[in-house]
Amino acid sequence: MTHLSISLSCQPGCVRDHNEDILLVCTETYRDKDATRELDIDETSALILAVADGLGGHNAGEVASEDAATELGSHITVLPRVLTPGELRQDMEQWLIDEHNYFIEQGTIHPERQGMGTTLAAVLCYRNSFYAINCGDSRLYIFHEGQLRQLSHDHSLYAQTHCKSHQHIITNCIGGGGTEAYMDFEDITECVHDGDKLM
Repeated sequence: MTHLSISLSCQPGCVRDHNEDILLVCTETYRDKDATRELDIDETSALILAVADGLGGHNAGEVASEDAATELGSHITVLPRVLTPGELRQDMEQWLIDEHNYFIEQGTIHPERQGMGTTLAAVLCYRNSFYAINCGDSRLYIFHEGQLRQLSHDHSLYAQTHCKSHQHIITNCIGGGGTEAYMDFEDITECVHDGDKLM
């Protein structure tokens, strides 16, 4: 059995008047608050820890981030506990496609939601293995033996061109007006050791 100590803080910051980010622990979402949780996982577990960052400058970023987090938490609770890593990846990729298409549909039905979108960075704990999930430029790090290392890869124009004028342009997200979305899905079990911090 593996024990997880979770500490989280989700605040609006100093620039915007409302918070478009949301944090997810299992099925509980957190916005504009701090919290701690203690969880145990074993070979029968399936749980998710995630941050969804609603797209600022687009319509309904806070709606997009909350919907993605809520739907992801619900989806993980009903995952069969017999999936192979390949089947698990396929399942999560299909979830992402379905959520992306839902955002597009919502923009058609509700003009005030046109172009709404969110990034997503998550750690999926499934049957005693850890998987990193990334869609966009929210980042996942690991702190191991005094060293901080980025596990995720930014889906941004800057990551592709290294041109400073492209620093805030993302190339992939859930919704956001794009025609399709994809996720990085990586088994990070071998990277995670007792006492490590995932951020």
